[in-house]
Amino acid sequence: MEINDFPYGAAFLLRAFFEIVLTDYLKRKARYGDVKQFVYEIQAAQGRAFTEGQKRNFSPTLENVLDWLLKNDDAFPEHERRTCRRGCENFKGHVKRINGIVHEDGMLTGATQVIDFRNDVIPTLRILLEH
Repeated sequence: MEINDFPYGAAFLLRAFFEIVLTDYLKRKARYGDVKQFVYEIQAAQGRAFTEGQKRNFSPTLENVLDWLLKNDDAFPEHERRTCRRGCENFKGHVKRINGIVHEDGMLTGATQVIDFRNDVIPTLRILLEH
């Protein structure tokens, strides 16, 4: 599959893959619960605390995961923190546009833009998959 032939499909796959890799990495490093706790605390501070039932069924969103990682970059491999942080910052900057493409909010894209999205996160993906 070439990005040039399927830019919308490629944007969808990139978003899904990045989210899956982040979640898998955090679970392997036993930090996924920290992300959940981060969200519980934010919600409680806003007066919308989770019930125990909601906590059992809760899965953090991509936005939750990115926000937590950018505040807790010690979760990344020590010698790769700058690269991983930059990849997450880049993706966070692109996520609104990618979501607009994926959820068909009238956002138009071309292969060049999706290639830019991909190039901004490839180093981070490699690191997280290898660790």
